[in-house]
Amino acid sequence: MTYKILIADNFSVWATNGYDLMDSLHFIEAWITSLSYTFQLYFDFSAYSDMAIGISRMFGFKLPQNFNSPLQASSLLGFWQGWHMTMTRFFMEFVYNPISIRLTRKELFRRSEKFRFFLITVSIPTLITFLISGLWHGSTINFLCFGLIHGIGL
Repeated sequence: MTYKILIADNFSVWATNGYDLMDSLHFIEAWITSLSYTFQLYFDFSAYSDMAIGISRMFGFKLPQNFNSPLQASSLLGFWQGWHMTMTRFFMEFVYNPISIRLTRKELFRRSEKFRFFLITVSIPTLITFLISGLWHGSTINFLCFGLIHGIGL
């Protein structure tokens, strides 16, 4: 809760003010605005996860861990292993795995070219999964681009 009130809400003010004045920002101000938004999102989600786990325990439920310091990760894969872990598991189980399994079965008898096999059975399902993840978060082009960039990055 302290993350939300003391940290995230203060970064929110800086981020909102910066994005309101986006046309007149200088280089350093633009970076401060972007980092403020990043930290606001980070601490908001961290606080939400802690509050959800704590409140659920008060009612006798045990929720799985959903946040594990993703900004300390040294790779994009590490980031996604620590950020919104339950959503990542959901997408792996219900989007990535079914696509990958179906493509693997179709491609199994034509495994002559290893790169092509990797592209079809790993890269394409990853890209589709992250595009859907982007759309899950919002229907604007920004979220679609977010999913596409992370899918390509992975």
